[in-house]
Amino acid sequence: MKVLDTNLTGTSAAAAPPTGSIARQSGLDGAQAGKTGSGDSVEFSGFAGKLGATLAAQSAGRAGQVAALARAYQAGTYQPDAAATSRALISETLAAGGAGGTGNREA
Repeated sequence: MKVLDTNLTGTSAAAAPPTGSIARQSGLDGAQAGKTGSGDSVEFSGFAGKLGATLAAQSAGRAGQVAALARAYQAGTYQPDAAATSRALISETLAAGGAGGTGNREA
């Protein structure tokens, strides 16, 4: 949002930090906090940081698994277990509440 008010005093628009820039504050018991030049502030708990790190690690691990599967497929050595795949699909469907009533069914 942009505010144009010629009656404002203080720092000029050229001296103000760009929108979204945040200066970090330290010493908040694992929490991250920031304050913009306009006086707005935001704080994230240590849990949010741990969650982000965990998701990043899982993402990297998953990327490695996908790359390994791609290499196996390219080499012609990828042989999926059809029975295990079908069992997993059915288990996921049942855990999600069955068919869900979507799709076209003929009477």
